[in-house]
Amino acid sequence: MKFLSEFEHLTSRELIERLSTRIYDPSFCKARDQIFAVPSLLRVVVLVLDFDTEVNMQGMLGFLQNSTGRYLSETIESFHQIGAHATATILQNIHGILDTHGVSTSQLRSDFDRTTLYQVTNFNELHGDLGSLPEEVEREAQRLFVYAESGCSEDVWSLLDAFVDANRPDILEELARVSDA
Repeated sequence: MKFLSEFEHLTSRELIERLSTRIYDPSFCKARDQIFAVPSLLRVVVLVLDFDTEVNMQGMLGFLQNSTGRYLSETIESFHQIGAHATATILQNIHGILDTHGVSTSQLRSDFDRTTLYQVTNFNELHGDLGSLPEEVEREAQRLFVYAESGCSEDVWSLLDAFVDANRPDILEELARVSDA
């Protein structure tokens, strides 16, 4: 219950900011790693936060091959649920690029899982020659809100804030269930 008490009196924006770091704590990691075990409203918030973190740290290709990339379809749906339809459309386009090249996020993750701890590698070395896929994905990803030069006017953070505000009691209840698990 201590985990939840730190969220109860925060504004929606503060709750999002706090949750963006706390979702990586051991008390929450197990549930986060099994995203379908996370209740639906909280899952939306977690997937949006994970997406932003991964893309900012490793780029779109890094997101796709990382564990969160396995949930690309669910991430797309999460952006739709908060009203970030432009972002969802870009991610659908990226999903289409993967499909066109016959590549899945599970395949990318499987390649990544074969690396050793601290192994330094790059996308092409890790996955082999995937033709123009990396360039196509990165070109489409440059339209995302995470890139300042994208010209994207979609304010994902205000949309997420409004989503959390509208669903706050249920999100807090879901957070309590996950943190107690």
